[in-house]
Amino acid sequence: MVTSELPFAWARIRLDGADVTFPHLLGDVDVDDVHIGMRVRAVWAHQDTLAPTWESIRHFAPEAG
Repeated sequence: MVTSELPFAWARIRLDGADVTFPHLLGDVDVDDVHIGMRVRAVWAHQDTLAPTWESIRHFAPEAG
């Protein structure tokens, strides 16, 4: 199970090429720095716990660059 410390942020994520969004946690970013249009990348769970579920994505983090 993944836990988050307060405060935390979540966002509606839209993957490149997709028409729909889905909610997920944001991490590795200060809540005050989150903005609409922010590009993010998936942060995956440890290799030993990967499974074909949403839980394999720990959170999304700002894309470097």
